[in-house]
Amino acid sequence: MSIDWFTFTAQIINFLVLVWLLSHFLYKPIVNAMNDRQARIAAEHEQALSAKRDADSAAAAPRPSEQAETAAPWPAGSWVT
Repeated sequence: MSIDWFTFTAQIINFLVLVWLLSHFLYKPIVNAMNDRQARIAAEHEQALSAKRDADSAAAAPRPSEQAETAAPWPAGSWVT
């Protein structure tokens, strides 16, 4: 039983060509698509956090109509009966 060196070398070369083709045409585009999606999701998440902060600050601030309702209808220190 002997090794056919030509076939062995051809298989090694074919395997390396296959690895390069898969890496170039399959792996890189998938990784690039995942990176783009991750960046888009991160940007949308930051935008959502910013909108939530704005909504929270707007909800915490008193509205003008609420200020009028909570203010006394007469000047402070006057006696109303």
